[in-house]
Amino acid sequence: MRGAGGIGACAANLRAVDGLEAALRRRVLDERAPFLGICVGMQLLADRGEEMGQHRGLGWIAGSVRRINPAGSDAKVPHMGWNDVVP
Repeated sequence: MRGAGGIGACAANLRAVDGLEAALRRRVLDERAPFLGICVGMQLLADRGEEMGQHRGLGWIAGSVRRINPAGSDAKVPHMGWNDVVP
């Protein structure tokens, strides 16, 4: 199953707007403005995404976004809902 929008298409469209990536980096990373990435927006923050091929993200969070392989046939992927996060 594939998402409605992949990181590759999202990154390409963002980079198609001249100066947008640099402006986002300056505003969010340098000026510390709050930024909320939801779904593919959160994936875009990583170094790279592996949905529908290998794609370069913004690199604001180190790592790769990979497909979740369910532990069993009863697990739902994609998972939607709330979970507890324990650091």
